[in-house]
Amino acid sequence: MKPATVVFILLIVGCTAWFLWQQYGNSGDIDRDLLVAAKGNKALAKRLLAQAKVRYPGKSERWYVEKVIYDLERDRAGGRNVRSNWNMNPREMRENFYMMTAFLALLSVLSNFINNLFRGR
Repeated sequence: MKPATVVFILLIVGCTAWFLWQQYGNSGDIDRDLLVAAKGNKALAKRLLAQAKVRYPGKSERWYVEKVIYDLERDRAGGRNVRSNWNMNPREMRENFYMMTAFLALLSVLSNFINNLFRGR
């Protein structure tokens, strides 16, 4: 295998690992759905959670998260329930596009590698 191909594969794997770490490992103790509802604003999400804990003491952590998400969506939609998997903010769209592109590039490299193995090169 050519050194450039190895470097390219390592680059794709490294970028994918970095993206996954950013997406899932860097959110701290904030629920992912809450971050989406707060449009990625961690400070707002933490502040609203703290306010909900003061206003409604004695509830479970999941209850507070769901209450804050519900309140955010209610206030944003004027009372309509718009919680849907199809509502993505622009950042999430870019990240999904990046993941799809990285996956297709990795798939292309792997298929070329397997093809070259069977050709005997």
